Amino acid sequence: YGTAGIAFAYAVGFSLVGLVGFAIIYQTAQFSTTDITNIASMSQYRELLTFSLPLASSGVINVIAKNSDMIILGIFRTSTSVGVYEVAFRASMLVIAVFSPAIGYLFQPIISKYDANDDRRQIKQLFTITTRWVVVMTLPIFSLMFLFPEQTISFFFGDDYRQGSLALSILVVGYMFSRLPGLTNKVLIATGKTKILMYTSLGTAVLN
Repeated sequence: YGTAGIAFAYAVGFSLVGLVGFAIIYQTAQFSTTDITNIASMSQYRELLTFSLPLASSGVINVIAKNSDMIILGIFRTSTSVGVYEVAFRASMLVIAVFSPAIGYLFQPIISKYDANDDRRQIKQLFTITTRWVVVMTLPIFSLMFLFPEQTISFFFGDDYRQGSLALSILVVGYMFSRLPGLTNKVLIATGKTKILMYTSLGTAVLN
């Protein structure tokens, strides 16, 4: 079904995740749609918006930052250059996409729990352990892609994109450096410091 079929499958996958997630919340938390219109819960909306709006803004800014390089390439170079760079960019994201999200899903709520109890010692200990795990588990993927960029691109996308090997090497170095400080963005979210995350994302977008 071509590109439209791929897009449809992608949309269906996200929709199913949303439906299953809502069903789990409805069952475990005894959630009711009438709770949304309950006047007693209106006071919580301000707190929710104060937390969520900077986080949503950060997400939008990150999308712009990640696509700005391809927009600039599209202005000054050919569509072929954009395609080659896009392949290198997508391949390089394996450095951060394999282990970090899996650890982050568990890491963030635990940090939030420790923060609620004002247990800084446990936060420090957990952050240190997870940072070591992230770096150690990411290092083999980084090494493989950095030392053999041409083979990596050829394996996933074919020999036509081998000219993007230098871009891949540069990108994986950047992503590897982003893993060295650990899951700092998760700590900021878990401790409610979403405004700092928004400002950091804005600075990254401007620099990019």
